[in-house]
Amino acid sequence: MIVKRLDRLSSKHYLIAILAFLFVLDGFALWFAAKLDYDRSLERARVVLEKTSISLEERLKRTVIATEAILDSRALRIQEKGMAETISSVKEWERFRTAAQGLPDAGSLWLLDNTGNLLMDSTEYPSQRMNFSEREYFAPQRDKGIDLYIGPVVKGKITNKYSFTISHRINGKDGSFLGIVLAAIETDDFTNFLRNIDIGEDSTVTVFRTDGSMILRQPMEDKYLGKTFKHLKLFSMPLNEVPSGIYETNAIDGIQRLIAYRKVQGLPLLVATGIPVDSVLKEWRARVKVYSLMAVIAFFSLVGLSWLVRRATMREEKEKARELSDSNLSLQAEIVERERSQLALRQSEQRWATTLASIGDAVIASDAAGSITFMNAVAEELTGWTLMDAATKPVPEVFNIINEQTRKEVENPVAKVLREGMIVGLANHTILVRKDGTEVPIDDSGAPIRDQDGKTIGVVLVFHDITARKQTEEELHKGRIDMDRAQEVGQIGSWRLDIRRNVLTWSVENHRIFGVTKGTPLTYEAFLAIVHPDDRQYVDAQWNAGLAGEPYDIEHRIVVNGQVRWVREKAYLEFDDTGELLGGFGITQDITERKQLEEELRRSRDDLDLRVRERTAELDQAYQKLVEETEDNQRLEAHLRQSQKMEAIGTLAGGIAHDFNNILAAIIGFSEMVEEDLPPGDPSTPHVQRVLNAASRGRELVQQILAFSRKTEHARHPVSISFVAKETLQFLRATIPTTIEIILDNTATADTILATPVEVQQVLLNLATNAALSMQDKGGILHVSIADMDVEPYASVLESDIVPGEYVQLVVKDTGNGIAPDVMKRIFEPYFTTREVGQGTGMGLAVVYGIVKSLHGSIMVESEPGVGSTFQVLLPKVTTAKRTEATLLERSLTGKERVLFIDDEEFLVEWGQALLERMGYEVTAMNDSTEAFETFSSDPSRFDLVITDQTMPGITGLNLARDLLKIRPDIPVILCTGHSESVTLDKLKEAGVREFLMKPLAKKDLAEVIRRVLDKETKA
Repeated sequence: MIVKRLDRLSSKHYLIAILAFLFVLDGFALWFAAKLDYDRSLERARVVLEKTSISLEERLKRTVIATEAILDSRALRIQEKGMAETISSVKEWERFRTAAQGLPDAGSLWLLDNTGNLLMDSTEYPSQRMNFSEREYFAPQRDKGIDLYIGPVVKGKITNKYSFTISHRINGKDGSFLGIVLAAIETDDFTNFLRNIDIGEDSTVTVFRTDGSMILRQPMEDKYLGKTFKHLKLFSMPLNEVPSGIYETNAIDGIQRLIAYRKVQGLPLLVATGIPVDSVLKEWRARVKVYSLMAVIAFFSLVGLSWLVRRATMREEKEKARELSDSNLSLQAEIVERERSQLALRQSEQRWATTLASIGDAVIASDAAGSITFMNAVAEELTGWTLMDAATKPVPEVFNIINEQTRKEVENPVAKVLREGMIVGLANHTILVRKDGTEVPIDDSGAPIRDQDGKTIGVVLVFHDITARKQTEEELHKGRIDMDRAQEVGQIGSWRLDIRRNVLTWSVENHRIFGVTKGTPLTYEAFLAIVHPDDRQYVDAQWNAGLAGEPYDIEHRIVVNGQVRWVREKAYLEFDDTGELLGGFGITQDITERKQLEEELRRSRDDLDLRVRERTAELDQAYQKLVEETEDNQRLEAHLRQSQKMEAIGTLAGGIAHDFNNILAAIIGFSEMVEEDLPPGDPSTPHVQRVLNAASRGRELVQQILAFSRKTEHARHPVSISFVAKETLQFLRATIPTTIEIILDNTATADTILATPVEVQQVLLNLATNAALSMQDKGGILHVSIADMDVEPYASVLESDIVPGEYVQLVVKDTGNGIAPDVMKRIFEPYFTTREVGQGTGMGLAVVYGIVKSLHGSIMVESEPGVGSTFQVLLPKVTTAKRTEATLLERSLTGKERVLFIDDEEFLVEWGQALLERMGYEVTAMNDSTEAFETFSSDPSRFDLVITDQTMPGITGLNLARDLLKIRPDIPVILCTGHSESVTLDKLKEAGVREFLMKPLAKKDLAEVIRRVLDKETKA
């Protein structure tokens, strides 16, 4: 046989192809490296530009926001003070200049009126007269009501500096246009800021308004002044949807640049940073040259290596040519032998093909090479392949089998038979994958086909479909699993006994209940061994009765792994017609939990019975104690309700004190000045004195209200009760009927208390008046006694809040009608009275109660209808020291010191200034605490004394005192108030206030306090 040699490429052609491939590969590597470096260069530039635009945005926002705050502050001040007052003094210009110095960047402030005239600028005073009504910012703020306006960049004609403006509209209180306050911000600070940001050579940073006007640029040139740039690509961007981004374009200077832009949030501004594309790619181009040189060197190195390989491969090709020639001859001989074997195989197939085609199993036959040579009809139906199609395919493709559990391919039996030369069978769980992809469970076996010499020349496979069998087995398996799960859930096991076969079977749950592992021999004796020893005789007797035909349904104990458990057993035994036992079946249920619950329930029931008996006895004792405590609680609750009522009414009464005192202060103060101005003998003098008397009585009324509400502390001093009582009863003698006898007894060794005479008089007067009213019809005795009393700790007859110590006992006793028990509970309530309308207000005893409590005393009452009433008042004693003659000397109540007087009421400011100036003092009077603080701060040494009201809008008097003392610790401060809960002596001392006065202020009181403070300061 002549074998023709196939044409192939020579090694020379291979070498040329390899060189061409290397050239292309080298060129691609160069392009890829350059492209990657190019992208990275642009990306780095984008990152730098984006960061720069963010920094510029933040810097610009801080400048605009800070400047706007300063402009808004100046606009509000002008709105409050008025334009004329604002520009009328050097002091206001200094405020203006200070505000300009507080701008976040170098610049100046200008103030324009509603016609555009310059009223004030922060650079000089007075300002030059100029008009700016033609400037861009003026018309929009005047006509359109725009509050904030940012103007474009301009260049100063004198300074030669670039700047932009931020202006703020000034509205009047009625909304009218008053003018504009604006800031001219120089861009030098921005230029220095932008120079510190190194984003590349020839880079630019620009800020535009959204209408295209330029606010600032770095570097800045005069050619950009006064132009708009709405035509730029930047303004065609969808700024509302995409407020920031980067793009490439020809910039306004004609250079191709990479631009990063950002819309400033909350402001009509855009920031843009740009860098020339050539600057970005400068270093990249240098690196590309290096890459190209390296690629050329690498290419020529590969060419040299290829030439060396070419020489080596030429020798190897000659050797391989000889080897291929020898192999060709051997292959031809092998082909002749294979054709002879195939002929013998076809003859063998013809002998048994008919037999295999008729059996019920599927049969597939293959030759020794693994090609399919035969398939019967059953095999074609199972596999989905016809013999014609299968003959062209390898056996594993036609007979494709996998493991059902692992889903992995199983070794094809044809290959296994050809390898081992013996019959083989498939493993369990084998699945045949048909041609259409469906799966069929099968079992099969494979056997070798041998020729006459015993040589294996093929394989035959026999297999069949086991789908039906698998389904049946699966259903049985599922049924067993479901039954085991049901028994496990119900804790019920089952068993079956077959006498004829002598087989006893237990379910899985039965094994678990009895603790017997599967496979252990099951006998009746082994079962009895598990039964609790105390129950074995009972169980054996019941089982024997069941064998005799009795029902078998019992409960007993078993011992499993040392633990006692309860079970219930029920059996159904089967007998034949002769009565012989055939077998039976039964169930076993674990009832341990039920038995435990029953036992726990029994114990709980016993415990409950015992606890009920014990608790009943405890409740009997508690009831007796509760009855005793109820009476005490009712008394304490009544006292608590009384205190709460006093607190509520006190809050209401104290609320009017401040305004009422201010009114009285003005009446008393101006009346005293009128009285001083009247000449002696003037007929109007008595009228003025009556006004002063009425105002003084009003002041005493306020003191009574505050004493009742316990909202204030009077300037109390030692007072003798007997002295006040004598005067009060003398006054009362003239007002009550002569049928009432008044008796005063004083057995006290010391009757001095810390109070005011008015408070003691109010207590005694109200108690005596009530006593006299109860005796006005029949007459009687009003007995007032004063005595010593030592209160011991835990005295049961006293109120709970009384402190042990020495007290003065004041007793007011009458022989009148007495007080009914239902009325007794409410006698101290404000506005409660049993009199007819117009005969009483119900405030007398309420005022007494408030005064006594404010003096840290106690009041108690005893009364019996028809017999009379007794009021007992306890007031703590105080020791007194004799005043020296020095304290009684008259001293001058005038002076020449400088006084700062502050009160938010205009009429009190007028009165205070007039009164103090009459005394000789140099007075600065103000009704604004904030303005007063600014005045004092500007020149702290200007004043010798500060007199301030407490309750004022803005800064309260106490806080103002603290602030003033921080600036000048030695300044004396006098605090005045009509009523304030927040002012206490401790707070005043802590704040450094020297004296405290309650309104209304009398001239004498105010004059004495001023001299006491100033004279003390002089001595210090």
